This record gives sequence, C-alpha cells and structure tokens, in this order.
Amino acid sequence: MIDRVYLGRYRVIRRLAEGGMSQVYIASASQDHGRQVVVKVLREDLVHNEKAIQHFQREIQLVSQLRHPNAVEFFDAQTDDPKGPFLVMEYVRGTCLAEVLSRQSCFTPRRAGKLLSQLCSLLTYIHSQGVVHRDLKPANLMLVHPGSPEEMLKVVDFGLASVTSALYIAPEDLTDSRKSVPGTPQYASPEQARGDQVDARSDIYSVGVILYELLTGRRPFQQTSIKELLKAHEKEAPPTFSQINPAHGIPKAMEDLVLSCLAKSPGSRPNSAAELDQRFQQALGVQAAFPNLNVAPLTDSQLTQSSSLRMTALPPTHDEPGAVVFLLTIAMIESIALLKVKGFVHDLKGEIVESVPGLIRVHILEGSSDTKAGSSGVLSWLGRAPARTAAPQSLTEMRLHMEKKPGGKPNELSLKLVLHQKGPRGADRAAWQARCAQIHKDLKSYLIS
Repeated sequence: MIDRVYLGRYRVIRRLAEGGMSQVYIASASQDHGRQVVVKVLREDLVHNEKAIQHFQREIQLVSQLRHPNAVEFFDAQTDDPKGPFLVMEYVRGTCLAEVLSRQSCFTPRRAGKLLSQLCSLLTYIHSQGVVHRDLKPANLMLVHPGSPEEMLKVVDFGLASVTSALYIAPEDLTDSRKSVPGTPQYASPEQARGDQVDARSDIYSVGVILYELLTGRRPFQQTSIKELLKAHEKEAPPTFSQINPAHGIPKAMEDLVLSCLAKSPGSRPNSAAELDQRFQQALGVQAAFPNLNVAPLTDSQLTQSSSLRMTALPPTHDEPGAVVFLLTIAMIESIALLKVKGFVHDLKGEIVESVPGLIRVHILEGSSDTKAGSSGVLSWLGRAPARTAAPQSLTEMRLHMEKKPGGKPNELSLKLVLHQKGPRGADRAAWQARCAQIHKDLKSYLIS
C-alpha cells in the first residue's frame, strides 16, 4: 500500500490507523505542494463484500455533503475503484480528546463549555441535514492546538452516521436490526443499546456521557462486560457528581443539565444540540452562541403514536409507461415512518438494488413476498402480521420515494410507490396488477398499524 497513488495525485506515505472495516493512511497531495491528506480505504479482505462496500459508500456520500468548520474536510473519493472504494479527507494535525483525557483526567467547566459549543454547532448543522452521528466519543474528536486559547474541536469519523430525514434503508439493516448495536458501548444511548431506531437525541445522550467524563474524570457507567454496560445505559441511574467527588465544585444547574442528557427517555433530554449549548453556557454565566429556542421537546407518546394519524391514499396513476403508481400522503414523524417502511421491505424479502436518501429500489423475486407468521418485520414486533399474499407471476421492481410534502403541514410526508413488471414477456398482466394492489394494501397496513 505504501507508495500507491490514488487518483494520480495522492501518494501514500504511511499508515495512520486501522478500524473494523477500514484502514487509514497519510498521503502526499502532489497538486498541492505535497500537503498531507488522509486516505481512508476499505480493508483488503472486504473489497468484495457487498455490504461493506455499501456501508463505505454511504460514509462517502455523507462526508462529501458536510461543510462545517468542526467537521473533517472532504477532498476526493471514488466509489467504483476495482481495488475498493476510498475517501480522501483533511489531515487534522492535533490530539484526540481520548488521549488528552488520559493525561489530564478532567477539564474545567469553562474549557468543557468551549469545546461543547463547537461540538453543538456541528451537531446542529448535521441534525438539520437529517444526519445522526451515532458514534460520538472522545476517540472521534480531535483537538487542534489543545490547551491553548485557539483550541479547536473537529469530528473526524462519520463511519456510523445515518440519515433519518429521508427514506434510507441500508441493505444490512434488513437483517434483524434489533440485535445490532451501532456505536461504542461506553457512549451508547439506551435506544442504541436496545437496537431501536434513533434520532438526534441519541447523539445528545452520547454528548452527555462525554460531558460527564470531562467534568468528573470518569464515565457514568464503568462495567467491564459489554452486556452489563449496555444494561446500565438502559436501566441504571448514573452516580451524582457528589458521589464521585464531594468537592467537585460543579454548579448544580450544570450537573442537572448533564444528568438530563443521560435520561433514559429521549423526551426528557434537551431537545436539540443548540438548546444543550445554550443551557450549559447559562450555567457558566456565558452568553450562548445560539439564540433562545423556545421549542418544546417531543414527548414519547408523540414519537410512538401512529394508528390515529391521518392518511390519504390517491388512486393509482400511470405517469410512467408500464408502471403502476400509488401516491400516499401520511401525517407521521419521519423516523416512525421509516421504521414502518423498513419492516414492510424486510417482510417482502426482496433484494435491495439501490438505496439513497429519499429512494430505495427493490427487486421482489417470484414467491418471495409471501409474508409468513414468523416474520421479523415491524408488524411482527407489534404483534400483528399482514395477510398472506399470492406469489407474483414475474419479478417486480419496486421503488419507494419519501419526502416532506412541499408546502405541507409539520410531519406531513409524501410517499410514492412505483411498481414495474420485469421478467418474461407475456406474463399475466391482470394478475400482476392485482399483485400490485395487494402490495399497496400491505404498505397501507404497515403505515396505519
């Protein structure tokens, strides 16, 4: 790998780090006077692993769209290189927060507040783009000029980030996702520990763990077993600051805020990164960088209710030749709609051939869409299952588009279901159209359940 040249201009100098799926190298950029950059590549043993490739491509897509002073800067990428996809990014010259903490134990509230403002600025930006980081931890936070008045924080790893504001289902998510715990156990939110769907408030929890560590010198939960650690995030209350150090000197309002970030219920945490920063700076007696946001947090009942939500189904149209098209308008929180659609696609047992924010494309193989009683999709989680449906006569390509309804009410979503008949010519068109109607019916069943 050393001396390999990427895109004709990035020559690898040395290896920097290695993770579970990727390797990170320092390279010299010939077009920029030899400036050093980071090249992140898929591990050689995974370059033919389709799921690993799709995961890496998702990271490339996310990082390429982020532009913020506290995020690592994107330079170049290639997704279809025969030797595997790669990503070229800024080389952040600094020290990771985990290493600084190992030497300094804890930070003053003022220094923690300065770093928090920078992190919250980035989170406010990415959350507004519908992105949840899902792996915030000191090892992913680089400090440039650490300990100086110019100290600056940069988030350098978005490998586990997910899109929540638009329909996006990664193929690996169609396995039993409730058994999967993305992120790092020491900083995982209770909903992550359960393998549930997460939103921006999961990142708030992770920030709460980091703040707790910065101010007390230790994490709130210190179990050595991953199973027990995740259980603690789910069920145990963290020690108060006084239980750790009676002479800690942290303002009560600040401690209460940090503990609220660690609430088991997402609805009991600060509703946004901007609100968190504002309240922390107020506890410090400093004016926050964000304006006063009088936004009431969403309650858990608002997040979970679905059966009473309004839904309108429009008659099928034929705006695409040979296709059957259904349009749905639903009033539902996006994360809940995504969860339901994810279960619908899972139980179709089709093959995802494309998945980008706002669109998934699935091939439904002959006989694969029968939904059996033991399925592991959303309805089975709710104790229900859609009716068994007849097997299609040929392969069907299904496209699902979801977006916020233009000019619509809050939480009003537009969902477009497009079905194309594939396979041998002369297949029974009437039977296939009936099959499409059944797929449409099943989708409605998922959305209103």
